[in-house]
Amino acid sequence: MAETTCPRCAKPVEPVWLICPHCEALLYGPERGSRGGLNKLARDRFIRLTGNKGIRLLSLLGASALCVVGAMMFVPLTLTFFSSTYTFTGIEVIGGVILLVGGFFVLVWLHRRPPQGFLSAGMTGAMALVGGLILFSLVAGVVFMIIAAALNC
Repeated sequence: MAETTCPRCAKPVEPVWLICPHCEALLYGPERGSRGGLNKLARDRFIRLTGNKGIRLLSLLGASALCVVGAMMFVPLTLTFFSSTYTFTGIEVIGGVILLVGGFFVLVWLHRRPPQGFLSAGMTGAMALVGGLILFSLVAGVVFMIIAAALNC
């Protein structure tokens, strides 16, 4: 196999390599020779993948779950008005406000447009993970209920 040289450091590289192992310069495309290497490729691919409609739907589900959990944090606060046995600590309100406002902010941010930068792509990916876990647990719960119903008959 014929060896070529890197346009940035002039060291030998294989023609099939995408990134120079010596200086991390890109070895292909219009940015050939510019430094960025693996981090730039991974970042661009991550941003492109999180723009997928399925990933965005899962991230909206995850952000909605944050809002629901934030709203549920206010339940102990309402219990203090109806029951004298519950002791109110205040962390419920603080945590509830943070989750509710944060979840609402993420919902608006994710609904507005596909991710453009690394931060919004990371937020989309994290919320998609939460949404995927919720969806998986719902499907697993339905499957287990069907199996349980079939075994009891």
